[in-house]
Amino acid sequence: MLYHDLANRLRTRVAAGEMPSSFEGYFVRTVACRMETAADEAILWQMPGNPEPFHGPEKIFGEPADRTCLAGIGPFDLATGPTTLLRLEGAEIIGNNAVLCDGALYSPAPAANGDVLKRLRWENNYQGFVLTEREGTHFCTYACREAPRALSHHAVFFHNLERGNYGSFLLRQLPQMLLFRAAAAAAGLPAFDCYVVPERTPWFREALALVGLPERPVLSLEDVSGDRFVSVMLFGNCEAEGFLPAVATAELPRLIERCGANPRGRPGTDIYVSRRLLDIRRPNYRRLRNYDDVETLFAAAGFEIVTPEALSFAEQVRVFAAAGRIAGPSGSGMLNAVFAPADARVLDMESFSNNVRQHAKLYSSTRKPYAFAFGDVDAAGDRPLLTRNWTMPLPAAKEALAWLKA
Repeated sequence: MLYHDLANRLRTRVAAGEMPSSFEGYFVRTVACRMETAADEAILWQMPGNPEPFHGPEKIFGEPADRTCLAGIGPFDLATGPTTLLRLEGAEIIGNNAVLCDGALYSPAPAANGDVLKRLRWENNYQGFVLTEREGTHFCTYACREAPRALSHHAVFFHNLERGNYGSFLLRQLPQMLLFRAAAAAAGLPAFDCYVVPERTPWFREALALVGLPERPVLSLEDVSGDRFVSVMLFGNCEAEGFLPAVATAELPRLIERCGANPRGRPGTDIYVSRRLLDIRRPNYRRLRNYDDVETLFAAAGFEIVTPEALSFAEQVRVFAAAGRIAGPSGSGMLNAVFAPADARVLDMESFSNNVRQHAKLYSSTRKPYAFAFGDVDAAGDRPLLTRNWTMPLPAAKEALAWLKA
């Protein structure tokens, strides 16, 4: 419920020893908490972890502004899982991916190790709550109503770090939905009354039926933060930075068929994924300055220009399911490549992003041949590299286009 900038301001006060009951119009609550692994009886379904082949990009064009964004990009076998579906009794959903139950914090991998704690205390986190430590005790501060309720609902919580972000939905929530359907088909699951999500987005609502999940009311975190449910089902460790488990990818053909997509013929449609609609809403956030020139180059090569933001979820699935080649500036729209056939070639044009590895894992886990093309990031100013506007040199774009069409 707390956006990361608001959470950061609240963190400053809590770290200074304050425990406010209200903050900038929100009621907030601070409780002592511990982090522990869920008891065996809380595990409804488990998928064992298996080494998965992770292949790197076939080509890298240009030079990234900071080569650390290429760290950990295959090829090697990636250890994944195990993935667990938990059922917690008397639980409160208190963050974008956090549940409190009997004083234990699940977010969503609850093992109390250094990596998890570092992630949860990250100053620019997207968790939606604040985790601090004082004299060896952890305290969790989160937004709630003034008098939290005891609800008579059994809920399914599809957590997601970046609420309202379509790319994060594809990387995090959609795999949970596919896994939930697989778990229900394999093992049967307890009845439930509602879904809870960090934000009630149109693509989530549309995807429910397309995945094949039962129709239930969809509540947002803002509706129920801090309220206690009879039970909450949620996935524990279910993602590896965008690398989709094989059980989830095996569910994709059914979703694609439900969208009315027909198997593409050869050679498939060439599509260029435009970010043009973001120019007004986010003019100074990773804007491709010469997008007209780059789009003109790809249009002249026979690529259809697609603006995913203007399409429904099902329409996006249909467009990408028919693709033979996919190119465009890095962003949420490019991650629709998950719906393309395994032999569809992908060219991801980047400025600089810590998400390069995530995108590589998504393309790899769906068996795509892919490449990255890096442009020139604005040098002026002291803004982080991730947010700066950038330019894609046309000679580099032409070289990458030749690879794509080879």
